[in-house]
Amino acid sequence: MNSALLWVTVALIVLASGAGHFYYARLRRLQMLQRWPEALLLVNKQGRILLSNAQASYLLALSQSQLQQQNLEQLVGPQSLQTGAWLVRLQHAQGAPLHVQCSLWSQRQQSYLLRLRPLNEAELAVPELRLSHDLLQRSALDAGIAAWSWDPHSNALHWSDQVFALLGLDPASFTPTYEHYLALVHSDDRQRYHAAAQAALHDPQPYSIEYRIMRPDGQQLTLLEHNQMQFDAQGTLHNVWGTITDITARQLLETRLNLSSLAIDACTQGVLICDHDYRPQLVNPAFCRMTGFPKDALLEPGWSMLSHSRESPEDSLASLEESLEGDRWYGELWLHGIKGRSRSVLVSRTLVRDEQSKITQRIYICTDITQLKLQQEQLQLLAYRDPLTGLPNRLLFDDRLLQSLQYCQRQEKPLALAFIDLNGFKAINDQLGHNAGDKALCDVAQTLQALVRESDTVARWGGDEFAILMPACGEPSATLERLEAMAHSLRQQHQDGDGNPLIISASIGVAFFPADATRMESLLELADQRMYQAKRSGQMLVTSDTPLPEQPA
Repeated sequence: MNSALLWVTVALIVLASGAGHFYYARLRRLQMLQRWPEALLLVNKQGRILLSNAQASYLLALSQSQLQQQNLEQLVGPQSLQTGAWLVRLQHAQGAPLHVQCSLWSQRQQSYLLRLRPLNEAELAVPELRLSHDLLQRSALDAGIAAWSWDPHSNALHWSDQVFALLGLDPASFTPTYEHYLALVHSDDRQRYHAAAQAALHDPQPYSIEYRIMRPDGQQLTLLEHNQMQFDAQGTLHNVWGTITDITARQLLETRLNLSSLAIDACTQGVLICDHDYRPQLVNPAFCRMTGFPKDALLEPGWSMLSHSRESPEDSLASLEESLEGDRWYGELWLHGIKGRSRSVLVSRTLVRDEQSKITQRIYICTDITQLKLQQEQLQLLAYRDPLTGLPNRLLFDDRLLQSLQYCQRQEKPLALAFIDLNGFKAINDQLGHNAGDKALCDVAQTLQALVRESDTVARWGGDEFAILMPACGEPSATLERLEAMAHSLRQQHQDGDGNPLIISASIGVAFFPADATRMESLLELADQRMYQAKRSGQMLVTSDTPLPEQPA
């Protein structure tokens, strides 16, 4: 059975081994190893022998149970497990020389399959035969990388075809020597490369080195080279065997990934990346700062800190996603952090799909707009609220009056609009100062707020004037009683900040919809005229029963 059939069989074994049938798969692998005509060892990444067959037991002069109690180092000395071909000597059995072919068995379990073949005297005596072109080609094909050997005594290099192809050289016109190869090494790496090779000659140890080469066509490649030392029967180093892997693309990818990682880490926006099942895969430092949680806690599956509600997060990201449409969604959400702290965030959510249109990742980029929202609220307060009393200003009052009129008209309900003017307020400012006047205005605002219904609106109209909107006020008589109660409450004695007595009274004018007027402007004008009539006449309250000099149309 040839080498290709071995790897086909191995592939079938790997495909047949499922997580749910581990026991039976292990039996099949044992049976295959036992039937295979070559000596085979299955080892893990640490070199511990997991499985062996009868041929390996015979070749190594150890029972299978003894083999499974040892590791590779006890058999052949220190070895760096890597795919390719090795030449080793056993630590026992008269130091028998072996050729070892190593291939990756399981990427997930990080296990390797070793094929062992004893070397004859002819192969030991002639390095060129032992490391022949045929052996190098088979090693390169099995390992998927370029292979070479170097005899330090004759300075001869033996290259596989993959080395020539990798370096862009013609095997018919280029003679491989150490000096020729050294000339291809990038000038900035040449001294380091040569020093590593010389050090290995004086203290033979396997080593790896990463360096750059310049191809004749001007292309620069980054290579990773693994070197193995080989000894003769007397333990004298007479050959170095190695592999070369082109890592240019991998290095470029790693550089790009590192740059992407740096960009994500440095980004001031919070980044959260989940897989298709909503399991967190990545969070950046900004997201950690925004939530107050450490990274490890945020990478735990099964939580959601994002929601449409300020009070509480959604049960899960899955439940939140039910309300987000399309592969790209942009909008405002709440981010809930440690100790119930909530932040308003602008979220850009992107779904990443594979070639079959299946979702592979969900990316959430969160911009903290909490301060912006606070500033907007403050601007709204400045635009719609009186800065001294906190009551609605004329702009907000007009808006509510218009809406209330429309509502009462539809529902055929009455509405009352009252204007209040404080009597003697100028004297308070003149005699006690503006601080006392400001406190008096605030006291009046609190008194009025306490006496109206929740559906009513009290506003500061300007100066010492206030307005009260009472939609669906009911019978006019009940409304007048409330207004009179307000006027009496305002006549109670108040104090300024220093304890000085303040006597405050009010003049009130009121107009009713639809009894007095049906238009907003007419109601405002009528209530205002009646307030000034009450002030001029010394009355506490002027209504439709009090004649005015002019009635509005």
